[in-house]
Order: sequence, then structure tokens, then C-alpha cells
Amino acid sequence: MVLSVFLPTTKSWAASSGTYGCVIGSSSSCPGDSALQIKQATGTNTDGVYWVKVNGTATQIYCIMNSAMDGGGWMMVMKAANTGTTFNYSANYWTETSTTLNTSYTRRNDASYNEDAKFNTFNYSTANKILAIFPGQTAGGGITGQTYGFTWLESTTASNQTMISLFNGPEYKIRDAIASSPYRADGPGIFTVETGITWFGYNFTSGGANNYTRFGIGTNNENYWGSNDTRGGIGLDYGTWSAGDASNCCAVTSGVLSQMKFEMYVKNTATTLTTANPSFSAQTGTAGGATFSIDTSTVSADTVTVSAPGRTLSLVRNANGSYSVTGALANDVITVNVDYVASSGYKGYGTISTTITATTGASSTVISVGSVNKLINNTITVNVSPAAAGGNVTFYWNRRQITRCVSKPVVSGSVTCTWKPLTQGSGVLTATFTATDNIYTSSSANPVYLSVGKRTGSR
Repeated sequence: MVLSVFLPTTKSWAASSGTYGCVIGSSSSCPGDSALQIKQATGTNTDGVYWVKVNGTATQIYCIMNSAMDGGGWMMVMKAANTGTTFNYSANYWTETSTTLNTSYTRRNDASYNEDAKFNTFNYSTANKILAIFPGQTAGGGITGQTYGFTWLESTTASNQTMISLFNGPEYKIRDAIASSPYRADGPGIFTVETGITWFGYNFTSGGANNYTRFGIGTNNENYWGSNDTRGGIGLDYGTWSAGDASNCCAVTSGVLSQMKFEMYVKNTATTLTTANPSFSAQTGTAGGATFSIDTSTVSADTVTVSAPGRTLSLVRNANGSYSVTGALANDVITVNVDYVASSGYKGYGTISTTITATTGASSTVISVGSVNKLINNTITVNVSPAAAGGNVTFYWNRRQITRCVSKPVVSGSVTCTWKPLTQGSGVLTATFTATDNIYTSSSANPVYLSVGKRTGSR
């Protein structure tokens, strides 16, 4: 297991835990379907790099998981420095799936970084929401109460749309740039605007050459686009900037009037996921423990914790996927808790619990002895099964205890007695195992009928 997002509950006695499988999104062998699926599967609130399936390939992508950011579950598709022209309006990065750039730059353009990058999430990941962040600007915009920067939070033009499809599409007006609902796209002194005519949306070309924007704003002081004076946003024709704000004249509200950093993210809330539903099966109490199985077909990782009051238990996962618990006594109630996260295609995380009562195990006792002669030391062996059974064995000849063969402790399932018969004759040899471990039952060996022969040799 690479990592676990759960910790076993602390008990006043020793509990045993084991973590199996993988947490979705944690490795190339365990990628999530999307950042949103990982968010819904694990409940994580931690931003960072996660493994996501992009066009069928496990890919490391920077993801915003913070619930304060419209619930989290955002995948980075593109980012740009505030000094470059890489993602200007005409750059083929906007329209060709064959293009990516600096895909190892899986980090934000925060105070430490100022980079250009395009990821395959732009080319292939479907979305119905798009988030733009301008990290160098005053926080607010589409998402308030956060510290990431000024934000635009909008729907794509269609559900399940890739960014390549969106930016290969026609001009699409979302609303006026200065509309106050749901938020003002021009922001508090971020983008310069005039009030004759305003536009905010995708693939803006109405303002004419030098005013195109892939995702942004255009305004003019007259009520037509023929002499457009301001433009701003992401993917500009003006100055072949990747992002920024620029004006020729006549501004009603002035912005930063410079290039800007930006980050772009997507998520698809239209995808329906089934809730994970692991369950227990084949629950059986055993001698000093239990066995059980868990249906984890919808789960990618589970932490199994077993406990019983006053006991130190051991947990083993068997080759067939079932689990075995040892270390209990008969009639102990064993609690089993499973903390789980969903697998690919599912959502949900939580705990399922069950209790299993340990039972008393049966034992068997068998006598093994060779020929027996009078006044000769003869060895009698008793084997107790299972070998783990704890207790003592007493040996009998004709229903009478054999001297020095009373309550002899069993070691690894075996005990021996040295017997020196004083008389010849036929009789019955028996043995009784008395369990002392409160795990296995007592048992008696089948009687062995034998004759004690005459003494051999001389004193």
C-alpha cells in the first residue's frame, strides 16, 4: 500500500491492523478517473499532484482539492508566466491535440513559480466547468473567501467538452464583463473596461485584429466594436500575450495594464458515479479467532482493524483474499472495522463494522506406543491436535494414573511418558488431554489394548 488516508481507532487494548490495495490517485498503478472522482472517492482536501487517467494513460496532474474552491476536484490544463507569449491567441496550443508543453511542471504559478505549461488534460479531459485563476491579483471574482487569486468560474459551452473543442469553437458570449451577477468579470481594478459595449466569453473576435481573446474581455466606449479600445484575459492577440490587460484610451475603470500569470483548470460534474458499498461475507468464529471476507469490488483500498477487549490479536490476509484472526479466547467478541476508499468509477469513503464471536475448537488425542515389557523403560507418546492447543496430558494403565506421567505439559502438540511396568499381563492404556487455554476442548485418546511382556535381558 502506498498510503492510507485513515487511522485505526485507538483502543484500550492492542488492536491489529492491515492496509491493503491502493488509495485511488496515489500511484501510476492506481490512477483516478479525474480529480473530482478522487475527491469524491477519498474526501481529500489537499491540493497537489495526483495520478489521473488522461486519454487512458495514468498521468501526474496538479489538482485543486480544496472544498473552498467550488467543492474542489479541479485538474490543471494550462498555465502561463506573466512574461511570455507562448499562449497568445494564434498559438496552436489552443487548437491542436498534438501539442503539450512542460508537462513536468505540475505545480501552481504561485510566488515561487512563473512558468508556461500545457497538459493533456487540455486535449482530452471532458468538462462542464472551467476555472481561471490569476494568482498575482487580488483574490475574489467567481469564488470568494479564498486566497488563490482572482478567479473566473464558468460553464463550458456544452457538457462533456474538452478544451480543444471549446477553443476550436465559435465566439461565445457568456455575459457583459461588468455584469454584477454572478460576479463582475473585470474584477476590482484588474481588467480595464469601457461602458459603451462590453463582452466576456470565449474566442472573442468581434473587436477586430489586436483585440482577440481566447477567454476574456473586450470593451468599447461607443456602442459598437469598430473602434475597440480595451481587451484583457487569457490568450490575447494584443502583444501576442499569453494573458494580461491592455487599453488604448477612454477607460472608465483602469486595470493592471500589464501581462499576468494565469492558471486554467477543468472538472466535469455531469459524470455520475455509483457509491462504493463494500460488505462482509463468510463470517465464522474459530478457535481463538475468526475468519471473514470482504467484498471490495468497489473499493481501491481498505484498512482492516480487529480488536477484542483485553486481547492482542493477529490479523492475516490469506492467499484467497479472506482474513484470519487469532489471539482471542473462546466466546470473545471480535470487532472488525474496515476503513475504505472507493475505486475507479465509484465514489465514497467510510467505515463498515461487524462483530464475530470466537468459538471453542475441538481437539483430538492419539496414543503411540511400541512393544512393552516388564521392568523395562518404555516410551509412550501422545499427540494432540491441533498442535497449538495448550494443556496437559495424564497417562493411565488399567484406569490408574501412571506414576510420573500425570499432568505432563503438551509442547507443540506432543508429550511423552516413560513407563516401567512392574507386572506382566494384558490391559488398557489410555490418556486424557486437559485443555488449559480456554480455546480448545479437552479430549481423550482411544484406548490401546496391549500385553506387557516378560522382562528381557538381565539386571
